[in-house]
Amino acid sequence: MEKKTKNLLVLVYFFYLFSIWGIYRYLSNLSEPWDELIFKPILWLLPIFLIVKRIEKKQLKSLGIVFLKFWKNILIGLGISIFILFEYLLSLVIKGKPISFNPLNLGLIAFLIYSLSAFFTAVSEEIVFRGFLMTRINKVINSKLGSNIIVGILFFVIHLPILIFDQSQTFLGLGKHLSLAIGLGLIDGYVFWKTKGIIAPIVAHASLNIFSLLIG
Repeated sequence: MEKKTKNLLVLVYFFYLFSIWGIYRYLSNLSEPWDELIFKPILWLLPIFLIVKRIEKKQLKSLGIVFLKFWKNILIGLGISIFILFEYLLSLVIKGKPISFNPLNLGLIAFLIYSLSAFFTAVSEEIVFRGFLMTRINKVINSKLGSNIIVGILFFVIHLPILIFDQSQTFLGLGKHLSLAIGLGLIDGYVFWKTKGIIAPIVAHASLNIFSLLIG
């Protein structure tokens, strides 16, 4: 496939995603877990699979969906998320801030629904941003670090409409989300390149989402 076509595919898909997801989340009356559990995989992943299979004529492994060294990658993902959680808790202790458990006050059923939603969120976002966008951008600019940084910024941008509609959000809060998106994105991107697959980044991403339900 020509370089210009690759550029166009990435731009068209991201514009579609930014527009349709922002509009959908603004209009949706469902609670966030159900949006993430049901509609995010449909709106985010279905177009990706069609692009890969019908336009690029590639296999899904081109998105990093491979299961070599599966359990090793599971452990790598868990290890990364536990390390980040430890750093976060340590920062709270150093700053003298309280550590709250079950900050959303979820019951067992609600926790299971939120956890399943967190997993599906990680699957959708990692396949889109690391598996598709980052690998395709890397082929255009030929820089793993550069593509990783670009995707980190795009990851923040895709969440921007929701953050703006959140009346409680401040300019400082937006800056915090930007740094967090790029920082965690760089880590997940690095892990993706090192493990040559999407499993470890998904596990790290999902684990952090679930940890955030338990500890705040």
